[in-house]
Amino acid sequence: NSSVISQTFQGQLRSELQCLTCDTRSVSYPTFSTLSAPVPCEAGSRPTPVCLNDCLREFLRLQLLDGNNKWQCPQCMVLRDATKMMTISKFPSVFIVHLMRFSFDGRALHKNDQLVEFPVRSLALQAAGHSTAAKYDLFAAGNHDGSLDEGHYTATVRHGSDWHNCDDSHVSDCSESEIVTDAAYTLFY
Repeated sequence: NSSVISQTFQGQLRSELQCLTCDTRSVSYPTFSTLSAPVPCEAGSRPTPVCLNDCLREFLRLQLLDGNNKWQCPQCMVLRDATKMMTISKFPSVFIVHLMRFSFDGRALHKNDQLVEFPVRSLALQAAGHSTAAKYDLFAAGNHDGSLDEGHYTATVRHGSDWHNCDDSHVSDCSESEIVTDAAYTLFY
């Protein structure tokens, strides 16, 4: 399906599954419009800033599929332990990153307030198998302030070369240095 929306917002992943018993591989190319990137943090440690590339590496890291997440190997015809490797094969014109700040540990929901440092200008990302990088400038950030129980969403948006904070019906000017905060939740490049 081709439309202005898919041409603008749709990227493509390369997903490779490999059976750890027979080495059978399966490759697929799912599309995405928003990339949900985990915010890495060490349990019990004081949060230290991480960069956006750390979050993207966490999303793309090799995953072991075992336990309740076993893969139905088409060769073995049963559920098997497997690995899953993702790469980005095509970046969209507009790249949207959702920072996964909320998690569930089996008992309770948690919010990760760790600062994720991200470039406002010149984010360069290279797709697998491509020699040139996709280059992006941030044009908006969705923010979440507060806790899981009592949170508030705001946005920071660029209009021309000026930045503005949007908080319900109130819009105020802000500087570029005020954009990168621990409230950043969704980044629009």
